[in-house]
Amino acid sequence: MSKQNKEYQDDSSALDNPEPQKAELSHNQKIGNEGESLACQMLTDHGWEILDRNWRCRNGEIDIVACKGRHLAVIEVKTRSSDAFGSGAEAVTVTKVKRMRKLAALWLQAQDQHWSLVSLDVIEIAVRTNQPALLRFIRSVG
Repeated sequence: MSKQNKEYQDDSSALDNPEPQKAELSHNQKIGNEGESLACQMLTDHGWEILDRNWRCRNGEIDIVACKGRHLAVIEVKTRSSDAFGSGAEAVTVTKVKRMRKLAALWLQAQDQHWSLVSLDVIEIAVRTNQPALLRFIRSVG
């Protein structure tokens, strides 16, 4: 049997930066992040305090948790760059609302504070090239 010589490329530069590299975001992820930032800005402009953003657990993710006084809002952000797949609000199905309710309960369990009103809301955002984004705050979807 003959021995095969294998060549190994020395990539010692990887040792200089041991942190894992994040993959580039997809077009949809970039639009989603932009939409969430716009939603947070709109909320803070109207007196809401952002308590959490992209809160995750094994059951899913809450886009935004915000409060205004004793009112807590658990918010799903739906950003669309076209109407090809329907509006953002149309994407919030009964199944999604049930998941939002479960996630809201899990988030609340981890908090020391209590709110007198908790709502499940949607912020729908339409972004179009060379036009300002249109935001619609849809209250109490579930």
